Amino acid sequence: MALERPIGTTQQYSRRVLLWLNFNRTGYRGRPYDPLRASVAKFRLFAGWLFARSVDKDLNAWRSAINRFLEDHGAARQLLGHSVSTVIRKYKQLQIMRKLARGEEPELHRVPCPEIAIRRLVDIGRSCGRRDLVWVCALLLMLLCWFRAATVAGLQPGDVRFDADGNLNVSARSVKGRPEFKQRPALIQIRRATEKGHPRRSIFKVLHRLLDREPDALCVVGESVSASARGGATAANKLTTEFRRLVPPETLNLPAGAIVASHSFRELGATMSIKARYSPSLSADHGLWKRIATMHEHYYFAEFPWSAWLAAVFDFLQTR
Repeated sequence: MALERPIGTTQQYSRRVLLWLNFNRTGYRGRPYDPLRASVAKFRLFAGWLFARSVDKDLNAWRSAINRFLEDHGAARQLLGHSVSTVIRKYKQLQIMRKLARGEEPELHRVPCPEIAIRRLVDIGRSCGRRDLVWVCALLLMLLCWFRAATVAGLQPGDVRFDADGNLNVSARSVKGRPEFKQRPALIQIRRATEKGHPRRSIFKVLHRLLDREPDALCVVGESVSASARGGATAANKLTTEFRRLVPPETLNLPAGAIVASHSFRELGATMSIKARYSPSLSADHGLWKRIATMHEHYYFAEFPWSAWLAAVFDFLQTR
């Protein structure tokens, strides 16, 4: 096996190239592969190695990144032709089968939650019974705080409280990529809206219906589903199921192939805040992202329609 050629610091490469380099560094029985040599057989080995580490269906993006890397370092683009395309196609099929086995929807694309869905949750929450009210409030909390499902499932007694001024204070413990919050939770505050007719006032009224009587009622979510099981996917599936039960997707007039799920609330918050030109730093902090760029690169949907009502929900993120 050829020795690795000097290729400079790995910090300059994308995540896909970094994983290609890691695969080559691992090699076989302690012998590294040459990262500047590729073949169909080696690409097939890489696909198997990657399958254990990624849920990304698009192996073609990895092929393109590797080919660019090879070309940048004086080697020919070696991952070409029908055989490579066959590996890519079979890899996608395996990823789809895995996602279907988990109860996920791999061939549909998720979109931010539309305004009509939020209004319906608020309407339901005004008069529904206790069981539905718990799930409505869990979903509205995800909306206000841009939480992942696992964060809601990780709530503990005392984590969700209204203070004396009427502001909502929430402690976040189970946050992806932020293990330090397990011991020292992040504190998120949602300011009370004072204007008559403000959408956040309507949302707060629904939350008060539950939390004034049962301050720790939202811990029920964590009692019914684990925050950590399957990397949070179990919690996401449960909250998505409850969301769609309360607000059936077929009633939302979504674009063809589009779905809404528990993560749609987080995408909605980021998208509306960017469109409303709210403070980027306050918004990133609110979403518990380490980088402002993450919000723009992974959560912003430029095609999502503007809604003054939805933007007002997050107006506490305006620069004061």
